[in-house]
Amino acid sequence: MGRHKKVEREVLQPKKPLQGKGLADWIFDTDDRSRLLEIKLNSYIRTYGLHSVHTSELEHAEMYERVYETAPQELAALSEVQNGGKSYVLRPELRASLFRAFIERKPQEGHVFSKWATVGHVYTKDAKGRVVPDFHFVAEIFGSFNHMAEVLLLSGFWYFLQDLGFQNLSLEVNNLGDTHCQTAYAAQLKDFLGSRRFDLCNNCVSLWSKNALEVLRCQNYECQAVVADAPVIFDFLDEATNKSFTSTLEALDELSIPYQLNHLYIAPEGVGRTTFVIRESPTRTVLCSGGYHDEYLRVLGGKNMRSFGFEVSLTNILAHMTQYEAPTELGVKYEVF
Repeated sequence: MGRHKKVEREVLQPKKPLQGKGLADWIFDTDDRSRLLEIKLNSYIRTYGLHSVHTSELEHAEMYERVYETAPQELAALSEVQNGGKSYVLRPELRASLFRAFIERKPQEGHVFSKWATVGHVYTKDAKGRVVPDFHFVAEIFGSFNHMAEVLLLSGFWYFLQDLGFQNLSLEVNNLGDTHCQTAYAAQLKDFLGSRRFDLCNNCVSLWSKNALEVLRCQNYECQAVVADAPVIFDFLDEATNKSFTSTLEALDELSIPYQLNHLYIAPEGVGRTTFVIRESPTRTVLCSGGYHDEYLRVLGGKNMRSFGFEVSLTNILAHMTQYEAPTELGVKYEVF
């Protein structure tokens, strides 16, 4: 009898797990710039005493229906998920998630004010319905605080950007007042826009009589030329708001933070009082924007209280860091290895 023929066994190689198309991981430790971003972000959170929280990437659709009630385009860009007969969405921003967590846990009881921060993925859809991921950071102050708290939070992030290597920063500041100030201003603005409505773009022609402030948010060149002659919102601020805003500007001067008053910068709906945007010149790329979110908090079911902060795209910041020379010394020593 001959020897048994050796049977070659097929070795099955395990398949590599594949990431969903269009999605992206966020790994800080990929190069010196991403490591620097992680180090400086953790330092900012620690230095300014921010309470770090992590919220769910899935949120009830109803929450964003409230937030985007007057913004149908934003509502249409949500990625919906059905779970147990209930409708959820992949969060398109971090602020609503942070506010929801804050409201549910009621940390303001027994505290003068609270400082919260969160970092994580957000998701929107492009014109073709494809999911577009991003990685955001939010810092927010809740409760009873004065102008110095807002200036310290703002100036701290200004220094954070400088520490990352950004050299051509510009800070634009405005004040939209509270809802009463905005209502009075909107009435005057509506009359002005009515007299110049034929110079507006088609979209603003349909908006000026319903929501005049939306026209100020339009980036169309013709519309920007029209609103350059519009009434200035500073003339409609009440005494208390005017006094607080003056104190804010004086505090920025004391910290040697250069700024420009820009009455044409109108933050998204739901943002009031002091608003700001940090841009990189000369492209005027927005790196950070924020302001008071009292109305935003109220819409989500929170108490009538003050809230100030900002939300930024870390993906955007990291992308713009590439134009600067990578750091040679990160200033961090590992305790092991």
